[in-house]
Amino acid sequence: MVFLESLNPIMDPILKPLLGLGAFWAIFIIAVGVSLISNVAYKYLTNQTLMKHMKLEVKRMQKELKQLKGQPEQFAALQKKMMAKSMEMTKHSMKPTLFTMIPILLFFGWLATNLAFMPLMPGTPFNVSLEFAPEITGNVTLNADGLEILSPEIIKINDHEAKWLLQGPEGRYILNFEHDEKIYEKKILITEEQEYEKPLEVRKKDPILKKIEIENKALKPMGDTSLFGWKPGWFGLYFLISIVVSLSTRKLMKLY
Repeated sequence: MVFLESLNPIMDPILKPLLGLGAFWAIFIIAVGVSLISNVAYKYLTNQTLMKHMKLEVKRMQKELKQLKGQPEQFAALQKKMMAKSMEMTKHSMKPTLFTMIPILLFFGWLATNLAFMPLMPGTPFNVSLEFAPEITGNVTLNADGLEILSPEIIKINDHEAKWLLQGPEGRYILNFEHDEKIYEKKILITEEQEYEKPLEVRKKDPILKKIEIENKALKPMGDTSLFGWKPGWFGLYFLISIVVSLSTRKLMKLY
């Protein structure tokens, strides 16, 4: 995912304007576009006559299997034959999948970077927390030039954690955390636009500091609207729209 995020500057000129429409419509347009591209690629990169023939053959074998339940040897032989035919179908459908995989991953990387969280709003308090290794103790000092620190600047590590409450005007900032003469940095962005710096930084190889987390709330593109009590994030909404669009367009295009 880090590699995909590094390619966002390539995608930004194409997709950034969609953010002006709101998160829901940005995800909707991207999901519809990707689904249509995938189905068009599938149509023209597969032999649809052959795919139709193989699909009908598999269906015929499935019906025959129901009639062979009392004949284990014949059942096993036909089942093996059907599995081979299904594998052949999968093999033929892999070509369009490989063709569309990279573009789809680029869209996924961009969505995850731009529509997974809500921005930090100007003048609205937010939390910043550090998680340390279990054996680490002592105090941590926060230096946040340009921001108002609403909690003490010096925090004692308690239960592996140190947490601050901050707020500030719109802009880009660098937070400096000092512990035992070592300084850790974290970039943050405060804006009314749908934009943010990566809120979670996991430091797997660091023996002292394990995690830096900014309190960007998860984005719910549908707002207060829920589906049977479920409020999907960007991926859930993208998945639902993709399924509906993909199934309907496959039917209209008569894809096999």
